[in-house]
Amino acid sequence: MKYISPLFSISHKKVKFFSVATIIFCGVFIVYSISSGLEKTVATSTKMTVKPALASKPKKPKPFHMVSLTFDDGTEEVYQNAIPILNAAHLKSTQYIITNYLDGHDPNFMDASQVQTLYHQGHEIASHTQSHQDLTSMSMERVDTELQGSKKDLENLGIPVVDFAYPGGLYNQPVEAAVQRAGYESGRKLENGLPLKGGNPMEMPAIIVTSDIPVTKILDLCVWAQNNGRWLVLVFHRVTPAPELDLTGKHLSITTGELKSIVNLLISHKMNVVTIQQGLATESKLLQ
Repeated sequence: MKYISPLFSISHKKVKFFSVATIIFCGVFIVYSISSGLEKTVATSTKMTVKPALASKPKKPKPFHMVSLTFDDGTEEVYQNAIPILNAAHLKSTQYIITNYLDGHDPNFMDASQVQTLYHQGHEIASHTQSHQDLTSMSMERVDTELQGSKKDLENLGIPVVDFAYPGGLYNQPVEAAVQRAGYESGRKLENGLPLKGGNPMEMPAIIVTSDIPVTKILDLCVWAQNNGRWLVLVFHRVTPAPELDLTGKHLSITTGELKSIVNLLISHKMNVVTIQQGLATESKLLQ
């Protein structure tokens, strides 16, 4: 979003008239200036160049504008802290699940019954492999086992699975081919950016959301996507009541208060919040 400041002012001191040609030139110049700036690319989540937009009313939404809320790993914190906020607002998310934890042996992750509950509440359940290891460092036989096995683990719960997220965002062409071979329709990575209309769904970019990024920047980006008719995919990991640092001294989480701020904006601006599966289906229709 770009604000247009007055490019010049006209002094009224001792000025009685302007020629018709001058007035026409100024009018054309102003129209050109207002229409010239439309879109800025977000290179990294820590260097977003979108200017504050919250004070202004959103423009009329374009048909393609969408926002997807995706959560990686299937942590218990997401189930306890994020899902109640989303359900209260009637928003659906995409949950990328590490399936080796479905047996409930690790209390930090959701078990099978919790994942089934999310599915029946309308959230999309997607795959994040069985063990969350770097797929690019494995043999292709092991890669196939991880991809096909995690899909089968979730399908055995009565949950259809069509979307996938690369662990750590790490992938290469052989891994991408294996994801397609396993029957997935998309592969979400962690490279910052927005999906392009008609782009490769196996290399879906997204914006990582943590407490290291001011929530106002995320809010501004949501408004920018709405005003410019774009699809914005947000990635969350942990959701905690208060800020928490990981072992490297950085945040991999956001607070419940920050998530509420994002949800409140999505509701107040009447944004189209979709799961990844819904977003791909919508995009497919728009391309026909």
